[in-house]
Amino acid sequence: MHEIGITKEIIRILEEECIKNNIIPKKIKLELGGITNYKEEPIRYYYDILSKGHSVLNNSQLEIINVKGKVNCKDCNKVTTIEDPYFVHCKNCKSFNVKIIEGKDLKVLEIISK
Repeated sequence: MHEIGITKEIIRILEEECIKNNIIPKKIKLELGGITNYKEEPIRYYYDILSKGHSVLNNSQLEIINVKGKVNCKDCNKVTTIEDPYFVHCKNCKSFNVKIIEGKDLKVLEIISK
């Protein structure tokens, strides 16, 4: 359950930014990359619980946008999507000689205020 740690960090960052910019957020948009090892449901669960203790985030909703992982194969130069974060390879030629180009991040995309 490493999602609790990352969710605490997300809440810390959000609270800091909202207080600094005098924002009361209504919705938080979060990008969850498919190559991260984080799962949407535990993040959502922990956010709902942990954000209630923070007056700034108390009534905010979390919107999670899932982004599939994409790699560029260094052998066949094809761009393919990744389904399994533990098996990062080119679907075209099966090579593991790939560069991850999308889906490795967990990031706050937008804070929407009231």
